[in-house]
Amino acid sequence: MQTTKTPLRNHQQGMSLIVAMVMVMLMTMVAVSSMRTSILELKVANSLMQKTTAMNQAEQSLANAEQDIDAMVADPDACGFGANNGHYMSLDNLSAKSLGGIDWSGFYKISNSYGNYINEYMGAKDVPGGTITIASDGAIIGGQVHSFRLTSKGNGAKRAVRLVQSIYVTEGAP
Repeated sequence: MQTTKTPLRNHQQGMSLIVAMVMVMLMTMVAVSSMRTSILELKVANSLMQKTTAMNQAEQSLANAEQDIDAMVADPDACGFGANNGHYMSLDNLSAKSLGGIDWSGFYKISNSYGNYINEYMGAKDVPGGTITIASDGAIIGGQVHSFRLTSKGNGAKRAVRLVQSIYVTEGAP
């Protein structure tokens, strides 16, 4: 009896093609998943950048509001209250909660590059017997200080908005 051996390649029947196709499919799935992850990370980074831009604009607007108050204290005729220029008295009942729904387009805007701000004069406050230091100009013993509530709004792209509020105190009246 004679046996014939068939070569090994006749038994493969395209198995390496199937293995190669499975490997290509797995590599494609990994590449698509990596691209989706990269796109998501790019969107997160862009959102953070826009929020940071809005915060920087609000902070810069706040610094400009402080300079504006200093100018107003130096020359009260420089800027009046209630002229829809961003300067208000505390009687106008502005609050942090109401500022979110305000149409900010009418408030003072600085050279169209920073956010808007509102200066609200809170009135004179007594310094009862103690001392208070304003910046590095020295201490005030007794007497009065004048306080302002400053609210600024910075805008980034894609609806990134930041509101910043602080209290600013001066020795002189506006």
